[in-house]
Amino acid sequence: MENKMKGLHDNHRQRIDMKAESSGLENLPEHEVLEQLLFAVIPRGNTNEIARKLCLEFGGIGNVLKADIDELRKIDGVGYRAAVFIHNLPDVLGIVERSLKFSENKIASRKDALEYVKTLFYGKVTEQFYMISLTSTGGIIKFNKMGEGTTDEVKVYARNVAARALRNGAHSVIIAHNHPGGTASPSLSDRACTEAIERALEAIGVKLYDSIVVAGGEAMSIFEYMF
Repeated sequence: MENKMKGLHDNHRQRIDMKAESSGLENLPEHEVLEQLLFAVIPRGNTNEIARKLCLEFGGIGNVLKADIDELRKIDGVGYRAAVFIHNLPDVLGIVERSLKFSENKIASRKDALEYVKTLFYGKVTEQFYMISLTSTGGIIKFNKMGEGTTDEVKVYARNVAARALRNGAHSVIIAHNHPGGTASPSLSDRACTEAIERALEAIGVKLYDSIVVAGGEAMSIFEYMF
């Protein structure tokens, strides 16, 4: 019986692979797109049923990719490895986009900065704060997550940002945070935080290149908003 079920699942997986190849992955129902992804981390079992349960529980593949690992593991058939794989997919998409759009690992304009920081927040459902350290010619030294909070707040201290910029050997930095479920319009506290960080950076001879808010796939420069 076990061999028979394995054969049925294998045949089903082959049909899904052939369907995706002939029709295009984008034309498959959401649960079948998710199912094909799960083939990589669930070698045995009814991935069709698991994918359907995930889409039903979270309301579609987009929300499945936003779910945290513990939430995903509550679905029968989703083990730790599969939950981590699903949870990491938005970050992988960001890495791919940065690789394609910023192959020279450089930010040459404010437009570049806005496009770059958007890729850091794919699938993020809590407020997070990043700092990107740059060379004098706009080369990206590295980016650091400086804080993670709730759905509407993240605490970041100006002295920590300045200390990290100094350790990174930054000539200038970009700071960015998100507003999950909100808009990219900066709040009064966003502007106050930006000013405090700018002062802390000036004290160590580092320029604040920009401060950016990301929400709903959009990014807004606080500098442009303020001035």
